[in-house]
Amino acid sequence: MFLIIKNIPSTINKYDLEKLIKPSLEGQFWQKSGSLKSVKIIEVSYDEKPFEYHGVAFVTPDDVAMRVIHSLNGKSAFGALLNVHEYEVRNWQNDRRQRNELPAKGLKTDKRKRDRRRSGIRIN
Repeated sequence: MFLIIKNIPSTINKYDLEKLIKPSLEGQFWQKSGSLKSVKIIEVSYDEKPFEYHGVAFVTPDDVAMRVIHSLNGKSAFGALLNVHEYEVRNWQNDRRQRNELPAKGLKTDKRKRDRRRSGIRIN
């Protein structure tokens, strides 16, 4: 399962993120241990200036990944509160905004005037 650790400080590197996750992977004698397959740091920039950093980790098996989420979410590390969630891979073909379908009769339509996504960002 892919995990996303949101809004980490810019001073954290890949090794620090691995050190933070690894203690949560080891289970007690009645729990099974998991493994950390990969870790990546994503930089989100706007107008060529980085302003957000997120970590993405791949943990197996899924129940161990859920244990990692519960143990790290809300924890203070590196001067920031960690926000850990399951990373959901989305497909642009499933986006309702890409389809030009008319709504069914009697259903409310989306009342948003514009797109809520942030424009002008770049992910490295």
